[in-house]
Amino acid sequence: LADIKNTTGEAPINFYDVGIPGYTGKVATQSVRRLYEAQSGVLGLIVNTVNGRIKELKKHVEIENAANLGHDIKVKFSTMFFELHPLDEDKQNEFFQFCEEDDRFVPICSTNNDFEILQFLGKKYEKYLENLNN
Repeated sequence: LADIKNTTGEAPINFYDVGIPGYTGKVATQSVRRLYEAQSGVLGLIVNTVNGRIKELKKHVEIENAANLGHDIKVKFSTMFFELHPLDEDKQNEFFQFCEEDDRFVPICSTNNDFEILQFLGKKYEKYLENLNN
C-alpha cells in the first residue's frame, strides 16, 4: 500500500478522457464475432447461408453457451450436490458433461430455478450411475 502512494505515474488514457464514446458492455466471444461477420453484408449473408456456414456458426455459439452454462452450474451446485450424491472426484467432470449432453439441460438450467436444476441433476445422477454400472 505504501508503494502505491509513492508512485508518480498516471492512469492510462481511456476513451472517456478524450470524449470518444466507447463500448463498455460484455465482449463478444470469438464464435459470436464469426457469426456476426458471416451475416454481415448481403452477398456474405447469401453465400454463407447457401454453403451452410451460418448454420454451423450458430451451432458453435449454442455449444459455447451450453458449456458456459455448464461451468456456471458446476460452480454453483457441485459442492452441495456431491455432498448429497457421492461421486468420486475424477468422475464429477464427466457427470456434468453427461448432463450437458441432454437436450433439456439448457432450457432447464437457464431458468435459474434452483429446485428444477437440482431435480434435473438428481435424475441425471441416477441415470449416470446406471450407465456406470452397466
